[in-house]
Amino acid sequence: MFLTPGTLRFEKRWDMFFDRHEGRFSVYVHAFKETPVHLSRHFVNRDIHSEKVVWGEIDAEKRLLGFAFQDPDNQQFVLLSDSCIPLRKFDYVYNYLMDTNTSFIDCYEDHGPHGSAGMIMKQVGMYTKSRS
Repeated sequence: MFLTPGTLRFEKRWDMFFDRHEGRFSVYVHAFKETPVHLSRHFVNRDIHSEKVVWGEIDAEKRLLGFAFQDPDNQQFVLLSDSCIPLRKFDYVYNYLMDTNTSFIDCYEDHGPHGSAGMIMKQVGMYTKSRS
């Protein structure tokens, strides 16, 4: 499930990642600023109806999950942004996800203008590595 402001910057890389694995994944794209232009067959006609979203709210994520839940073959869900790229081959990622019942939420310390992640991690008992 891709959450993006418009056209996916790394669509070609994702196309190579998904290539020859049809039937083992589903793609859903929520573009919240502009209608994306897709070049990959894996992304064409995979856009869901978009409405204006506000940063920090989860309306777009709920919409993506709503579409994904309509397909009974979907068992695991991955939310990706337009800046994400695959770092491993498809089979590695697929097997890793399918062989676990664990839910993963990526937390990181964000020192940017919206950076509350460090405080959240301390509240849930996680720690951050010192940036020396």
